[in-house]
Amino acid sequence: MKYFIILGLLIIIGCDTADTIVQVNSNEPNRYSTPYPPELLSVTYIDSLLDILIVWKDNSDNEDGFAVNCSFRRNNNHVGSIIFHTPENMTECFILEWAEDDELIPPADSCRVYLNAFNRSGYGIKSNIITIPIE
Repeated sequence: MKYFIILGLLIIIGCDTADTIVQVNSNEPNRYSTPYPPELLSVTYIDSLLDILIVWKDNSDNEDGFAVNCSFRRNNNHVGSIIFHTPENMTECFILEWAEDDELIPPADSCRVYLNAFNRSGYGIKSNIITIPIE
């Protein structure tokens, strides 16, 4: 019986550090969690400039940047991707002056775009996907 009382006292003494316990609200991002996904608002192909304008809403406050994924498709088959990173707090970017004869971008009839916010903890959930035609 004394054994259990001593063990109980050790547990009580060991838990007497409530001032060092940090509570984290799991509904809010922190620097140790992956960022909330951005909301992809628009992807516009500007034919006259051969540019793609990508605009999104930043839903997190703990990202180090965004990974932009452009997946090119021809006849509904994946033919290649471009993935690039932006700095934190950006909400738009361009893919500038590309053409089908560009070595980095294969001939395609559409482009699927999505984003992931990222930080030191990793990549967050990807945004919604927007598919645009390329003519």
